[in-house]
Amino acid sequence: MQEGKPLMALLYALQPIVVIEEGQTFSNDLLIKNTGDTLIVIDSIKPAASYPGILFTPEFSGSLRPNEQQTLRIKMIADDALMRSAIRQYEYHVHYSENGIAKISQANFSIVRPTANYIVMGTSSGEAYFNPSVSENRISLFVENPGYDSRHIVLKYQLLPGEYLNTAIQQESVLLAPKERKLIQIPLVTRTKNAYYPDYSLSVSAYEQGSTKVISSTVIPVRTLAEKRNMSYNPAGNMYKNYLELQFNRSNQSNEFIQLRSNFERKMGAGKVMEFNTTADYFTNYSFLNLYDTWLSFQTPKTFSRVGNINAQGYDMNIAGRGALFQYKPTTKTQLEVLGTHNSFLLYSSSTNLANPGYSIGTKLDHRISNTKTMSASYVFNQNNFTGVQSHLATLSMPLVNDSVHSLMLEGGGSTSEGIHQRKNIPEVQWVYLIA
Repeated sequence: MQEGKPLMALLYALQPIVVIEEGQTFSNDLLIKNTGDTLIVIDSIKPAASYPGILFTPEFSGSLRPNEQQTLRIKMIADDALMRSAIRQYEYHVHYSENGIAKISQANFSIVRPTANYIVMGTSSGEAYFNPSVSENRISLFVENPGYDSRHIVLKYQLLPGEYLNTAIQQESVLLAPKERKLIQIPLVTRTKNAYYPDYSLSVSAYEQGSTKVISSTVIPVRTLAEKRNMSYNPAGNMYKNYLELQFNRSNQSNEFIQLRSNFERKMGAGKVMEFNTTADYFTNYSFLNLYDTWLSFQTPKTFSRVGNINAQGYDMNIAGRGALFQYKPTTKTQLEVLGTHNSFLLYSSSTNLANPGYSIGTKLDHRISNTKTMSASYVFNQNNFTGVQSHLATLSMPLVNDSVHSLMLEGGGSTSEGIHQRKNIPEVQWVYLIA
């Protein structure tokens, strides 16, 4: 290509800016004009790259006399690939020759996508729930970017009334790709231990990163899963670690109970922590003792052990009772767990009504493949004295795809059960495979 001389073939787009709409076709015209005084020969017209959304690109070859021009139309569609693409400018080249000398002229035009200046937020049911009987509560909130531009937003949380319950974090940053929908887990922390619980409301506000202008907001009702609700009751101040609380509660003549709550934590060295926690309710009218959330734990950088109340997570069946649990982490990605529990499901007990419902023995292996993928294998033996059944259950879960758009997991398992009193010669075996 010869340089230093003006180009004789002038190429430009008739519409320098094209506003596009999702799913709609659009077009633009390219104009080639011979601005010189000699004949030029057009070899080809090509886009500078393989652009998304092109339905038809013009082809032209031939000659143009001085001041002669040719109009060519480009046909395109605003499909999903084009809407999600980061390309904002399309460029075309015309290859021609003048007096045997090869030259190139170029033209470009820009596309403008529709923008969404808001964020969609909410929960699947329109509300959330708080269970005071479990140690960990989370609110699942989905945040969706309806537009095709990446959004970097800041979510700010406020839970009311705030004297009993609060969110573990007050704000967090979220990066949303075009059309991306993310599930946000908001952990809740109990500020005070109460016997009566109100319902709450969570206010969520979204801001653009670095801006103080609210772009979206929502209020989520948080329902309390407890019998005693919508009553203001504050027996004590903030207590999390190393405290002792003894209180007497009387709601009516037939309901009086004494409640003991305590926690003791001590660091034993580098990364070693010992902790003891207990909660007991004594109902004076019936001489019933409710002992729960009582355990002794010891933690090191690679191990964790607990004796007392156990509530195991991640198994294919519920394991809760009094027993022991041991966890070992040989590497940062692998964890082995072994537990055994006496499955007492009675809420209230005394020395005369203790029962022996059965026991469970389980083990689980978790291996983190990546930041979003964890493979898990577990085995549980359970004896239920109430139903007279012994069960063996083994499960394996393998995540195949887990990203912001898709979640694909392969789960397989085998189970067998038999009666305790009338054993079968051949136990019943059930195999279950699930792709979710």
